[in-house]
Amino acid sequence: MRRSSKRQTWTYDAIGSNTTRRRRRRKNTTTQRQRTGLFLFVGFFVLAWLWFVVSVVSWVSNEKPPLNLEGESGGLRRRWRENNSAADNGELASNQNHQQFQLYSENAPACDNVNAEDIDFTLVTQLSNDRLWMMKHHCDRWKSQISLAILTNRTYDNIEQELVDLGCNTSALSLQVLSSKLYPADDYPVNVLRNMALSRVNTSHVMYADIDFWESQDLNVMLHLPQVTNHLAKSHKHALVVPAFQLNRQCREWRECPEDNIPKMPRTRSEMLSLINKKQAWPFDPTNRGGHGSTLYSTWVTKQTTPGSLIPIPCVNSNRYEPYLAFRYCRDLPPFQEAFSGYGKNKMTMMMHILRSGYRLHQLGIGFLVHYPHLDSKSRMEWNEAPEAVRPKMIDGHWHKDKPEAAQGVNWTAYKRGRVDATFVEFRKWLAREVPDEAVIHKCDNAEDDDAKLWYDRSNQ
Repeated sequence: MRRSSKRQTWTYDAIGSNTTRRRRRRKNTTTQRQRTGLFLFVGFFVLAWLWFVVSVVSWVSNEKPPLNLEGESGGLRRRWRENNSAADNGELASNQNHQQFQLYSENAPACDNVNAEDIDFTLVTQLSNDRLWMMKHHCDRWKSQISLAILTNRTYDNIEQELVDLGCNTSALSLQVLSSKLYPADDYPVNVLRNMALSRVNTSHVMYADIDFWESQDLNVMLHLPQVTNHLAKSHKHALVVPAFQLNRQCREWRECPEDNIPKMPRTRSEMLSLINKKQAWPFDPTNRGGHGSTLYSTWVTKQTTPGSLIPIPCVNSNRYEPYLAFRYCRDLPPFQEAFSGYGKNKMTMMMHILRSGYRLHQLGIGFLVHYPHLDSKSRMEWNEAPEAVRPKMIDGHWHKDKPEAAQGVNWTAYKRGRVDATFVEFRKWLAREVPDEAVIHKCDNAEDDDAKLWYDRSNQ
């Protein structure tokens, strides 16, 4: 009996042990299946999320490109706008394009009265990455607030560090970064950058200059003289023209030669006059006389010899007049029209808007800007491309150039200049329709025939 009992007990224990093993194996198998199902579920969820992100990014890049990617204090802020191109796929701009032009500087402060003693200036500029080195000279010549926007593929922190290395005081500088990945290589968003830089101005007034126009070392001082600030305080529609000159290239080879150019860039009025007398500097720009031809250069040289002197600009010789201005930054200020990018008509359209809105222009004495003689940009070279019909021709020993209005059968929109001019025609229609004519400065009696120079199809006009 005992042996049988022991055998039974032993048999029972063995059976119990095997049963326990089978239960454990079933439990482990169930756990593995649960884990596999969980992994599959998580993997499916991750793939679905990645597909969603890729779809959104693809839709954004193809349908609604972000025009501004702004950096401030190491952070980024994205701002969306519709990018209505001037003329897409070779078609003329028209009202059907729903071209967006802006009436006001919407994000600027109200145009309240300002006391003369409260007037201050921020230098506003824009640039591409290859001209960042010029900031060393702006920071050296302009000892005050600066707001700049740069098109680059570099990070905000990287650009900020280079500005420090160039000697700029970053505590007095507002930097914004726009990614170059958002734009084609041949499309420089100049007016987007200008408006970005303007949007960070905290002073009452602005001195605007493109990066390749360097200030005289006393320009900021001239702008703060009492007779100047008292004049500006009278109306937010008082603006100052700062005469712009250009230095001849100092090397004969077709290359950048900063080692020769930079030492010659004048800092004072006396240095500027010396270069003019030696025929090494000229009023800007002899290839586009309408651009600055209404500025009273002779008067600046011979009569405006007193610091703070102001003389009125009585009339303009061309719609293409686009001087560099010191002006009040407030909501009524006409913005730079972002429909214009690259080279051509990107400043003059703002000036046309300013004049039609009733601004008065006075020319500042002593202070000036001077253009650095760099090689032509990609935007300028694209602008220079022209059809055979309007290229200069040698006839009877003389150069002859036909006017665009006489050319027949030319597809103007195949050229950058033609597309810009088509957008300009639409802008001019919009300006006449939307902005009341309050102009106090009109065309001079001997003004140029600007329309004859436009590249656009006149058959439907």
